[in-house]
Amino acid sequence: KTDRYIGNKWGGKYLRAPDIFFTILEKGKGKLVRLGDIAEVRFGIKTGANEFFYLKPTGTSAPKGYLHVRNGTGWEGEIEEEFLKPVIFSLKELTCIKDDLSNLKHRLFSCHYAKKDIRGAKALEYITWGEQQGFHLRPTCASRATWYSVGKDWKPAPFIFPAKVGERMLVLDNTLHALEDKKLYGITPFTGPRDIWGGMLNCTLTRFFMDLTCRQLTGAQAIADIDVVVVENILVVPPELLDTKVFRECYEGLARRPIQAHVEQEYAQPDRRALDEVVFDVLGLTTGEREAVYEAVVELVRARL
Repeated sequence: KTDRYIGNKWGGKYLRAPDIFFTILEKGKGKLVRLGDIAEVRFGIKTGANEFFYLKPTGTSAPKGYLHVRNGTGWEGEIEEEFLKPVIFSLKELTCIKDDLSNLKHRLFSCHYAKKDIRGAKALEYITWGEQQGFHLRPTCASRATWYSVGKDWKPAPFIFPAKVGERMLVLDNTLHALEDKKLYGITPFTGPRDIWGGMLNCTLTRFFMDLTCRQLTGAQAIADIDVVVVENILVVPPELLDTKVFRECYEGLARRPIQAHVEQEYAQPDRRALDEVVFDVLGLTTGEREAVYEAVVELVRARL
């Protein structure tokens, strides 16, 4: 029985990998696993008609239980708040890992009732308007049993991973149960404490493997382009190896503060370093090797920018 060649999606990982990459693979034998082996990674919600389903609060006053909103076509009006769910369109809207979501710009319209059950509701008026515009005929919408019902069985993911990263990166600890757009990925761990998972997903080692395996875009959009397969294949230290009081305490501090816009500034933060130290201890990295991880991430980001 021989090993099977599985290839490498973008072809550049081994060409641009620094020496520390191979050191981590060697020292991490038996201590690193694919993220997709210990968690479900899913695409976010595909509405099929963003200009209908995504609405922005206008700030105009509305009766209790209603929200005044505007959609992408310019329609404005009041809709019952129960049919308007908080949705994350981009992680740029967030400042920290455990964000309070106060800066979210969009709401997702989703009504799971039959029309006969919401007679007289503002939501029904909006649905009728949408049908007059032909939104119900679009392929994704038409494929649903109830075209205006998005994500009826869609449970908020515990963590939300970005699909595109510039210089700043965070994985949201979704404690307030927001839904995610298709440009983001929901991560649901199979087992393990939530705070340990939050720290592991936001440690520097996770970003290191992400930056090495994603597609690096340069030019007008100097971003790391991440698809769902990249997320599934990121190598991580399993949560059970990080389950310590120190790791929990470091994560709690890190999760509540704004993530710095520049990588050098972020990696100079004491709470960031303390959290990473626990991960590096598991791998048995020397002081020089730990610094090499930071240098490698900075160099990968700088080269792309």
